[in-house]
Amino acid sequence: MPIAKGPLTLATLTASIFAATVSTHHAPQAQSAQPPHAITIDGTQFTRDGKPYEILSGEIHYARVPRDYWRDRLRKIRAMGLNTIQVYSFWNAHEPQPGVFDFSGNLDVAAFLQAAKEENLNVLMRLGPYVCAEWDAGGFPAWLFDGNKIKVRTTDPEFLAAAGAYLDRIGHEIAPYLASKGGPIIGFQIENEYGSYGPRAGRGLGPDPETTRRQAHEYMQAIKALFVHAGLGSEMFYTADGTDPDQMEMGELDGVFAAANFGPGEGKSSIAKIHARRPNQPVMVGEYWDGWFDAWGEEHQVTNTQQQLDELKWFLSNNYSFNLYMVHGGTTWGFWNGANLGDGPDDHYAPETTSYDYDAPIDEAGRPTKKYFAFRDAIAAHTGATLPDVPQNLPIVSVPDFKLEENAPLSKNLAAPQSVKTPESMESFGQGYGYILYRTVIRRGGIVAPLDASKDSGMDASQGAGHGGADSHNSHLGGDTTSNGQDANQSGGSDVPSSASGDGVHIGADGSLTPRKTFAADSLTIHSLRDFAAIYINGKLVGTLDRRMKEDTLNFAFTENSATLDILVENSGRVNFGRALPDGRAGITDSVVFNGAPLQNWKIYTLPMRAPTDISAKSAKPGAAPQPDPIVGWSKHKPDGPAFYRGHFTMDSPADTFLDVSSIQKGFVWVNGHNAGRAWSIGPTRTLYIPAPWLNKGDNEVVVFDLFPGATPPSGTAIGIGSASVPSPKTLRGTTDPIIIKPPTAHEDPGIWCEQGCGQQFASKP
Repeated sequence: MPIAKGPLTLATLTASIFAATVSTHHAPQAQSAQPPHAITIDGTQFTRDGKPYEILSGEIHYARVPRDYWRDRLRKIRAMGLNTIQVYSFWNAHEPQPGVFDFSGNLDVAAFLQAAKEENLNVLMRLGPYVCAEWDAGGFPAWLFDGNKIKVRTTDPEFLAAAGAYLDRIGHEIAPYLASKGGPIIGFQIENEYGSYGPRAGRGLGPDPETTRRQAHEYMQAIKALFVHAGLGSEMFYTADGTDPDQMEMGELDGVFAAANFGPGEGKSSIAKIHARRPNQPVMVGEYWDGWFDAWGEEHQVTNTQQQLDELKWFLSNNYSFNLYMVHGGTTWGFWNGANLGDGPDDHYAPETTSYDYDAPIDEAGRPTKKYFAFRDAIAAHTGATLPDVPQNLPIVSVPDFKLEENAPLSKNLAAPQSVKTPESMESFGQGYGYILYRTVIRRGGIVAPLDASKDSGMDASQGAGHGGADSHNSHLGGDTTSNGQDANQSGGSDVPSSASGDGVHIGADGSLTPRKTFAADSLTIHSLRDFAAIYINGKLVGTLDRRMKEDTLNFAFTENSATLDILVENSGRVNFGRALPDGRAGITDSVVFNGAPLQNWKIYTLPMRAPTDISAKSAKPGAAPQPDPIVGWSKHKPDGPAFYRGHFTMDSPADTFLDVSSIQKGFVWVNGHNAGRAWSIGPTRTLYIPAPWLNKGDNEVVVFDLFPGATPPSGTAIGIGSASVPSPKTLRGTTDPIIIKPPTAHEDPGIWCEQGCGQQFASKP
């Protein structure tokens, strides 16, 4: 319902919510007096200028495509025969700090919409505030999770106020591009798949369905009210959900058109459910999953093109509107990747890769695939239109091997710490992404003394003395020898320290999985680790814990009376879908226990790693003037712990390339200051897409952060630690195609993760 334009107050918002009708069985209302070229609903069909209209759409996200390439991708979408794009906006990218907004560069949504308009494409906008999208926290800003007080995706007044401020601000950017003002935006999706989440956070309608439905509809009405307040109410609103009864009941709105999301093989059954529940509205497939995403340590996803083509032809033959998710996936650069965490006992935390190729019709580098041309032919046959010529591919080149000759230890790049009694999450220190180091002193028996930072022997102490407080079992930082002095290359494949007590599995140096071994009676438990921890005793690596593997306890032999404990934690990506979404805190969010005693008196070193010139939190403190914080301590000495590495390559003419990062064990890469994304030797991806606009004619600088020293990735070892002694320096190169490991065969189950009950909609490689 209309709300008076002006500052959003909780009283105004609350009044608007409860004034709205929450019945869900009326047909969507056609809008009167629409301007030319707006999309309207007339019974069971969309219309434009009084004529039936099919929405033939493909999904693309401007934040995942280089700004310089927006027009290239849009022209290829148009040449495929599509007339519409559906687009997510990511709240956390646009509002990195409360009240601080960014619509510059790759986030210039107005410029993207202008390009879409000029390329004659309609736009369906999905502003969230929740978007999923395999994006960190489903688009929610990290600062929302500070203290775990704000209840996201609820009618919590603090959440609605924050979401309303974001929608008001982005509404200002996109208002000139509404169809009612002659622009390309023909509709807005209200929230995103809320029916799969609901008031019970993914647990269905529960024992009191009526209360759950009422709460769900109140929330959806509240979000709709925010869109209207933001000045976006002149265009078509719609919702999008799965087609299970609970999902449709909780996700839809009275008087609002409802689209449906599903994957290959589910078209006829899903659309039958739409017809049964909404017989008087058009059919719109909000997301047809024509591919799938990759997760670290899992199989590369290759889906069945023929199955998808057959279903696409069926949509067209029935004049159903649809959106292909994705038509071009692009790249989730930086630390923006999300993670999935299912609800079943066998499900696990699964962070997504930087590549968002998605097995889409247009690949990560913007090249049309066989799937593209098959879909294009089907669309052309249906519409009878003469399609534009497909634009030529942009050049992509190889780059010869180049070495990362210089390195700088992380130990020399720690800013002044903050002191806390017990561990706290990243967000407590004003940090959203990157890494964070927790330091304290442990003593035999678990008694903890206050830490004197000037006298500790942790990661920033001398690491080459060859002594530590623990038996490191051939995985330490103190040089090229194992704990018994044996050369690591002659150790006969000693075990990597077990960190798998969470799932009862031990990972050997050869990658074999066996029942967990107990190295000693000493144990360290991290409760609620988010997400990957490297653990050091007096500067020696004693093991790792990985949330993917459901690990929380490390067993090791502690041989000193006291020692400095360092826990270096990587935020590997917040959960973007499922029950774990409400608590998006990163780092250590609960206690750390050594031999049964909770540890206290911690020093915290924040490492958001914003750029090679800004790696710590010196310039992140509210109200503080920015301070340069570059990486220091560069040398050509062989590193023995977490370190930065630097190298250079030259180009006569900048062109796209895929950077082969096989020599990086676990970390990320900057190219000329751009965060190109994560690298992890477990795969499935071993390359990072580097677009030409990031590159220079002549010299180009690459800076790598790697948790583990050495150039050779582990041989099948799932935890990402290689041998204790491997050659250096690391060597990178550029290739013309991505490098994938462990690709599925035509007869293998691709192992695709999907929400519970989504069905076996994905077949193997065609």
